[in-house]
Amino acid sequence: MGVQSARPGMEAWENDRAASFAVRAAGDAGLLDPTGHLYDYQGIEHAEGNWIVTFEVWDCSESVGLGRCGDAFSEATLGVTIEDGRLSVSDAAGPMDENSRERLLRYGEPFEPEAPGFQFPYVEVTQFKGGSTGLQGSMLWTGPIPYTPNSQSEEMGRCQAEIRNQFGEVVYSGSAGGGEFVPLTPPATEELRSGGLSGVPVPAAMAEISGRVKIVCELAPKESLEP
Repeated sequence: MGVQSARPGMEAWENDRAASFAVRAAGDAGLLDPTGHLYDYQGIEHAEGNWIVTFEVWDCSESVGLGRCGDAFSEATLGVTIEDGRLSVSDAAGPMDENSRERLLRYGEPFEPEAPGFQFPYVEVTQFKGGSTGLQGSMLWTGPIPYTPNSQSEEMGRCQAEIRNQFGEVVYSGSAGGGEFVPLTPPATEELRSGGLSGVPVPAAMAEISGRVKIVCELAPKESLEP
């Protein structure tokens, strides 16, 4: 699906913002689950001045640790609208329970530009193929596609695990067994803005801490990621 202007005179960042919002809304509702049903972003288009965001739905429950899921078994759509300077979900169709639907319809964010970068809106602790432990999730790119850095250097995302204890203190940050970080390249086409599965290995003992797990990323010049 191509990206189309949602309304006359819109700025270039507005489609990117609406698409990123829809993916984060899906993550908040538990619909980016790497060990269950995962909404894989496909594209965004205008509809009566607002947006329709389309996903394919994968069943990942049989593919834990493989870094991929089976074939898509359904489609889903989220209607995105602007009201009083905020983005919200106006409609949700697809395979989801009532709790997920209610969370989608309650979710909102301010409608304003955001910096380009990589995010992981929903992350789970999983066992990778071979028995190692890690954090796994579906990435989101928030910037324009294609992306042109402000500097002369090509930029990539470098991502690592972050684990906080029940008091909010960072007790682990890194990528055990996989170097200091995992690199990601800004996507070349809109359907790659979000989707797939990426994983970051962590020490098993760290993953068992009662708290919050995240994959955090920053943009850096490509040459800084090379050996």
